[in-house]
Amino acid sequence: NPQGIFVDYLTNFLYYSEDNVIRKIDLQTNLSQIIAGIPRTIPNFLGDEGPANISRLNSPENIFVDSTTKDIFI
Repeated sequence: NPQGIFVDYLTNFLYYSEDNVIRKIDLQTNLSQIIAGIPRTIPNFLGDEGPANISRLNSPENIFVDSTTKDIFI
């Protein structure tokens, strides 16, 4: 069950949080990728100031993506 959902209509991407990760789906190709967090890990808050793809998240709930800068706020 996704906890947070954000749709970027300018780039046609959908972002959602589930299983301690943030996923990005290309709405044109339906391809998805994990952009932050490690799936099925013990929830944690480890990873500030490091790469997002190896960070540990604890049930992220809200997502916002700045369409101009592509910055992702969790």
